[in-house]
Amino acid sequence: MIRSEPCSWLEQPYEGYVVNAIFSDFNAKIITNALASLAENFPGVIYPMSARSLHVTLFDWIAPLFDYGGANKSELFNQVRVVYDQKLSNILNNQKQIEVTFDEIKVTPTTIIITGKDDGSFERIRKEFVNGVDLLPDTKLPPTIIHASIARFIKEVNLELIEDFFQEKKFYFEQLVTEFRLVHTKKEPMLDFEILKRYPLR
Repeated sequence: MIRSEPCSWLEQPYEGYVVNAIFSDFNAKIITNALASLAENFPGVIYPMSARSLHVTLFDWIAPLFDYGGANKSELFNQVRVVYDQKLSNILNNQKQIEVTFDEIKVTPTTIIITGKDDGSFERIRKEFVNGVDLLPDTKLPPTIIHASIARFIKEVNLELIEDFFQEKKFYFEQLVTEFRLVHTKKEPMLDFEILKRYPLR
């Protein structure tokens, strides 16, 4: 039996600079309704993402939960901002809007995520970015999947029970990604943040 591992960093101040996309109001409602149902069946077990905090990760420029040897993250961001921004802008210059099909829920010991599929655009953007800039030492590499973290565990529970719950409540939806956002995060998970720039897709 595999049990969940409660997250210790929830609602804590962690600074980061990340690039992500949001869900439509309709799709965010699908997710939050599913989480509300889960919370009702398993009281006190999960920390659900709010509709405002839900996002689809492209990649981190300065990862919130990485320490970078104690360096000042604002200073690190200022060091890379111009180069990273120019590279991402060039990559997205002719990028069409991206249709993502979300059709699977995965339960890990710490997190519940939903995964999606597209036409390969997310992977291409990530590879072009990583190959075109000098990443900070020991930085977090971009994800290899399209995903959104929708809840974290705050209490131990048999993960098979959570998996069984979602087996009976599978959901499927299409999300059109019309832009990416450069976001300065201040409290995890995306509880306090400001949008620094938007990168609209064609």
